[in-house]
Amino acid sequence: MATSSLNIVMTKLSVWPVLSAVMVIALSSASADPAIEAAIPVEALVWSWETKFQSYPDAGMALIEYGFTLLRDGSCVRTILEPLDDATLASYRAKHAREVCRWKKAADTYRIADASGAFTAPPHAVAMRAATKREQLAGTYTRSKTGHLATMATWRGTTITFDRSGHFESAVNTAMQTTDRSTSRQPTVVGTSSTGVERGTYVLDGFAIELHFESGRLERHVFATSGDRAHGWIRLGGLTLPRSTR
Repeated sequence: MATSSLNIVMTKLSVWPVLSAVMVIALSSASADPAIEAAIPVEALVWSWETKFQSYPDAGMALIEYGFTLLRDGSCVRTILEPLDDATLASYRAKHAREVCRWKKAADTYRIADASGAFTAPPHAVAMRAATKREQLAGTYTRSKTGHLATMATWRGTTITFDRSGHFESAVNTAMQTTDRSTSRQPTVVGTSSTGVERGTYVLDGFAIELHFESGRLERHVFATSGDRAHGWIRLGGLTLPRSTR
């Protein structure tokens, strides 16, 4: 559920019937392929979140996400662009003039100017940088998201595991359920899907990743990682994932 002018995505925190899903991607960085770099001078990608009460469709707390693309000239836009190129940036600025902003850095924190011109840090902000050509990651990243539309609820589970093999494996599982409120019945699962496990190789450099699937399909996505030594967060396409502590 998206709201207002900050490209907010709302995710219910409550857990409804447990549905297992696994997406495994093992990525390392050795490759002779050409480097991929952002076509625009990006300083960092910033993702942040906070919880707020949501009265509809079910009363409860919701996780609200915010995204920012920070450019090296001190300007920014209140979304994480994909792809990171001049055409996408120009189009977003033209369509969302109020979402163009300014940023500055204080110590290790990026601060964004609000409507009054005051610079403040977004709540629970995670700043993510470009990956280096030879950088390698090792760890598991997990994220589950839910959404609501009238009496329909959706769920998507993602787990990503990096290793140093230079290959990846991926799978995505989703589910939908509906509730007949007139009879107060329990939620009924009405559909599930899974891509199965797919494999291939990748090219990682800068703020981008290319996935070369064994099937011959090629995908290019925005990619970034948090600056901490443990790489506690990553951005892969339109999803920000935390590193699992398990």
